[in-house]
Amino acid sequence: MRWSKVKQLAEGNFAPELGSRVRLNLTVLRATHDAEQRGTITVDGEVWLNACYFNHVMAGWDLMRDKHLSQDEAAAVLDKQGLVAGWQFPREIFDYLNISVDGALATGRTVKTILAVLDRRVGKRRFREIADRFKSHTVIARFVKLRLEASEGNRLVAVPKPQANA
Repeated sequence: MRWSKVKQLAEGNFAPELGSRVRLNLTVLRATHDAEQRGTITVDGEVWLNACYFNHVMAGWDLMRDKHLSQDEAAAVLDKQGLVAGWQFPREIFDYLNISVDGALATGRTVKTILAVLDRRVGKRRFREIADRFKSHTVIARFVKLRLEASEGNRLVAVPKPQANA
């Protein structure tokens, strides 16, 4: 399926109170030798999630070198921090379209969880029940706060930016 259709379907699942504030974007960097991709989730034009191959690889190498982690352990830490590789971004969104909201929440994957948090199929009562689960995950917590404020009818004033990864 083409990216434009995947994007249309995924954005069509966003809660109506979010309106057109949240956008999914994918850029293919054709000048690179592997035509790497960069995916972003923007809110009101500001990038809240940046899925970039180069950032992901460098952070992974730093973790493996400094903390002596295996590649799988480093990948799990990076996902917890919200660092997603560019090639994973469209795949995660496509996979999300083919699973239930509960399945997306159960995966523990950052992109799928963010999409589940923004999904219109999650009602207000159910959303409040699951919102507490993601307070420790800074990237997802930011989207949870966005959805909470949007559902309460408040305009987003100041959502804290995630702290730089140390």
